[in-house]
Amino acid sequence: MRLRAAAAALVGVALGLAARAGDDDVNPELVKDGYRPSVVDGRLLYCRREEVTGTPFWKNVCLPASEIAKRKRQTHESVEHLKERPSR
Repeated sequence: MRLRAAAAALVGVALGLAARAGDDDVNPELVKDGYRPSVVDGRLLYCRREEVTGTPFWKNVCLPASEIAKRKRQTHESVEHLKERPSR
């Protein structure tokens, strides 16, 4: 029950942020993937913490939905390319 209330509150906050940014369609898939909607300089961005490779540190990364989609597409293409390579 608490989890449902917390999820509803998060969606409410996300919708409020989107309204302030002038964008009424917060991407629920990105929220499920762990991104937090945030308004930065009037733009709706999605933020999350990511590990800095080779260190014990984390950093906050904020990107527009289009950039996240582009990165996902590039990752998928790289994986498919590796699958196509003949094994030795």
